[in-house]
Amino acid sequence: MDPTVIMTILEKGSDEQVLMLKELHNAQLSKRNDEMFIGIANHLAGTAHLSSFVELYTQLALAVPEATPATSEAVSISPEEAPEETFEDEDEDVPDEEVIEPQAIEVEDMNVILRTRHTTAVKDGGAIKDHRQDPDWKNAALQYANRLESRMNARIEMRELHNMKDIVSTVMQSTDNTASAVLTAYSVLMQKLNNDERVKYFGSLEKYSNCLQVLNQAQKAVKNILDLKRDEQKISEREKPILENWDWPRLENKVKEYLDQSPAPDSIENVEQFRFVRRLCLLRLNVLDHPPRRLEYFLLKRVPGGEEDNYYEGNTITLNDYKTSSTMGQYSFEISDETRILLDKMYDYWERTRNFSENMYIFGLENQVCSDSFCTKVLQATFYAACKEKISCIILRQLMVDHLAKTGAIRYTTDRKEKARQMTHSPKMQQTVYLKRDVVPPPTPKKRKIPLATEPKKAKNRARKTYCSEEQQEELKRLINNYEATETFKQKKTIPWTQLRNESEILKDVKPGTLEAWGRRIRKNRQA
Repeated sequence: MDPTVIMTILEKGSDEQVLMLKELHNAQLSKRNDEMFIGIANHLAGTAHLSSFVELYTQLALAVPEATPATSEAVSISPEEAPEETFEDEDEDVPDEEVIEPQAIEVEDMNVILRTRHTTAVKDGGAIKDHRQDPDWKNAALQYANRLESRMNARIEMRELHNMKDIVSTVMQSTDNTASAVLTAYSVLMQKLNNDERVKYFGSLEKYSNCLQVLNQAQKAVKNILDLKRDEQKISEREKPILENWDWPRLENKVKEYLDQSPAPDSIENVEQFRFVRRLCLLRLNVLDHPPRRLEYFLLKRVPGGEEDNYYEGNTITLNDYKTSSTMGQYSFEISDETRILLDKMYDYWERTRNFSENMYIFGLENQVCSDSFCTKVLQATFYAACKEKISCIILRQLMVDHLAKTGAIRYTTDRKEKARQMTHSPKMQQTVYLKRDVVPPPTPKKRKIPLATEPKKAKNRARKTYCSEEQQEELKRLINNYEATETFKQKKTIPWTQLRNESEILKDVKPGTLEAWGRRIRKNRQA
């Protein structure tokens, strides 16, 4: 199956063809080889042979046409057999760019380029954010540098930017999410190069443009793979019993029942009581007080130590440090009095038992709450205690989005955007990832319209090439010679082709663009 067929179907195909392509993808993933699989493949591409779907996209990403010089044979023609000289629309030749031997980029130079040039302001008021781990870096530049540095140190050929096809081919062998992250890092690096560096690392600006085109097509291919996988996402074996047996109202009732039966102690005296109060607080934050978010509650402090901290003040939680904060900005919401009391008890416990300052984390030690694996385990243990199910933040959001869809709460675009903002994801993620789809719906056959009477097809009107007659050629040569002798031409070095056309009765019916092409060819042949 030609990979270009896949892209054509995705971009320009009918709904039926797109659905059949998705079904073909499902059949390939499940290693099916029955009559339906072969029939769909024959229908879409005229062949039953199909390699891996990801490999096809890899081939597509690398299938960038390169300019090949036109070849022609020199044939001797006698003066009697020589045809009359004709002139067609052609652009002037562009001189070839000088090409030098490209060099591999050094890791140190790559780091300097990203650290000093990737300082684009983000959307939250136009301010440039310092990176959390290192104030010398801005935004996500440090992540890009780390991704590239690990690969450039492991394999020297990953530094040869002029061999972008080989780099893309190597990167595409990783998982889809990893490939997307690495390709993005390469794209940012290439865009931050100045013209001198582009010539240094690619040999010429034209070669740089070709490599950037390869990279862009690879990114587009990976995006299409991820979109298809998200759109056709299947329920995993671990998620099936939870998502099939639980819904949001049942989960909410179970949490309320657990909270009613488990009162918090008046004060926290030991680690076991701290963990119990933390469990009660997480249940309230993720189920009762607000739609479920990610793991940013673990980074809460009593008062902020900086502008990028998460903290609570009274009954208000303010979040500055979360996954999508660079695009969504600061987020605040109100919590219940019961939740605020639990937070105060945890803070009092740390203040009494440790040398604790107000801008330290209250859900655990710094080396704990900054670890996603630790936070995930704590959250799963929390819901296992209340519901006897290891429920993660992803499953929480799937249950919530499914509940919102069933109740019509995200029926309209404004509602979908607001709920997506509350849960820190985009409306697209809401509809393709968290709103689960078990199977791809079967294609709906389109009704074929049967004409009442057969009408002959109309012939297409195709523009024919206009050739220059001998009389027009002589007239145009005369006008060009006369104008080139004027002072105006000596100063501007340009010829007003429309003016020459209007001055001649022989050429007044010729289109201006055609006349200009004839004139350029005459001048070019005369110079040769």
